[in-house]
Amino acid sequence: MSNFKFSGLKVLIVDDNLTFLNLFVLFLKDLEIKHIQTSSNLEEGLNIFLNSNIDIVFLDINLEDSSQTGIDLAEKIRIRDAKVPIIFVTANFHEEYYVKCRHVYPNGFLSKEVSRFKLAQTIDMAILQNISKKSADSKIERSQTFEKPNETPIFFKDEVFFFKIGDVYKSIDIEKIFFFFAKEKLTYAKVGKRNYPTSIQLKKLELELNSMFVRIHKSYLVNKKLIESINTKEGKVEIAGESLPIGHKYKNNLYETIRLLK
Repeated sequence: MSNFKFSGLKVLIVDDNLTFLNLFVLFLKDLEIKHIQTSSNLEEGLNIFLNSNIDIVFLDINLEDSSQTGIDLAEKIRIRDAKVPIIFVTANFHEEYYVKCRHVYPNGFLSKEVSRFKLAQTIDMAILQNISKKSADSKIERSQTFEKPNETPIFFKDEVFFFKIGDVYKSIDIEKIFFFFAKEKLTYAKVGKRNYPTSIQLKKLELELNSMFVRIHKSYLVNKKLIESINTKEGKVEIAGESLPIGHKYKNNLYETIRLLK
């Protein structure tokens, strides 16, 4: 395996099958990977990811002692990092798994009957995909900067956003933004009774502002400090005198983020 250079990688594995987990770690060490962290549950796995600057993640799709799956953890990871390679590991791969996983953009799938070479090949391809994606994103950003001057950019500095209004950039304190919402290919910031437009997508804002804002719906990103109430029965959030829907996909993350006290 000397053709593969992985020694500097920081790897996270989340799997509740300890026998497989130990074998998998041995395979990784054979590839000269030294920085390996493991977990048998989703919550611990997420905490490790958030605090360890992980380069690549291996997730078991089905965890026996959990109501959630590796896909749920992948969703939480993607909220915080859109580019880190995620590889799903499963004993029995089904077509339905791929359909359920597509929205988190996995970088590969591994059978638990894995060989050292197959593991090395999968890691290598995931890294190459990641490098390619970063290069493509960079080209897109340059293209947007020079070829789309009419778009409405949004600038972020410390705790202030600068929205372009005509030929002027207006300063808005982030803490005064009630929520962002997507409508007709634009994103708007709700501040008082006004809506400030930007072409920046909610997903990008979500990644940059995950410590202050939380995604509650495909169309809404809300300021956690300004939430007035949450109706779990009706699935709604009250903020700025408005009632916003809670999407099923975002419900668990919302409830974990704001720490409901029962």
